[in-house]
Amino acid sequence: MIRGLEPVRPGIIAALHSEALADAAGIAAGRIPVRLCANEREFDSCLDGARTPMVLAELGPQTSTLMLSRLIDGHGRPVIAVLPSGPLPISQIITLALSQTRFELVHDVSELSAAIRMAQAQAMIDCEVGEIARALAWRVDRESLEDVLGMLILGRRPTSVHDALARLHRTAVLRTALRERSLPTPARLLGWGSVFHLVWQVERYGRDFAAAARSVGFESSRQASDAVKFHTGHAAMSVLRGPGFEGILDEFVRRLGSAERSPEISTTLKATDYLRICS
Repeated sequence: MIRGLEPVRPGIIAALHSEALADAAGIAAGRIPVRLCANEREFDSCLDGARTPMVLAELGPQTSTLMLSRLIDGHGRPVIAVLPSGPLPISQIITLALSQTRFELVHDVSELSAAIRMAQAQAMIDCEVGEIARALAWRVDRESLEDVLGMLILGRRPTSVHDALARLHRTAVLRTALRERSLPTPARLLGWGSVFHLVWQVERYGRDFAAAARSVGFESSRQASDAVKFHTGHAAMSVLRGPGFEGILDEFVRRLGSAERSPEISTTLKATDYLRICS
């Protein structure tokens, strides 16, 4: 696009594979210029010519290890990561989290417009998943981290235990694996995921409690408050006025204290560990 003699620099760099999502990105962005990048080389070129943009990226099996490394090396640009409808790409998400990349997860294309508006309105876009992953990474083994974080992520939106287990490819064994490692049940983890997301949205993004509760899937503010009380032991308003997100994360980590670290993990996991695992 040309305005006078100067090109309009993109505000969103979109590293997308599917045409449907590319079309949706253009519509969701409204008047924000979007530049689509089909491969890693184009992506590098896009970053060089962009004005402090945000990056919109697809996660999943078509996202190469090289592209994931490019997202991490995006010079501090925030990433809006669109999740697939199928298996959850948990290793890719952990890679983003442990690299200190600021990112937000979009669970469905219908959420894309709101995510872009939020990213533009906030000076520091980020989601709670990154903080949770970094808090857990050196306390539990890799398999536990993927299982626990995966369920917490899926708990950010309405889902059943059966559907969540299917998206982690762990339908038959996850309950037993969690129990053997003294970790919460899948249902409890989904509940904690909804509470973490709810508190983060209100505390960090300043969202109205009722609106945030609806986005997580609660039918009412009362139901959301009951969930916060059930999982944290404190009333929702007491959490928001007192310990906040950091406080309930500390409590969650404390409750996981009985989980033993795997012998194969002797140091804090780095993003490069997950790049190697995914390759």
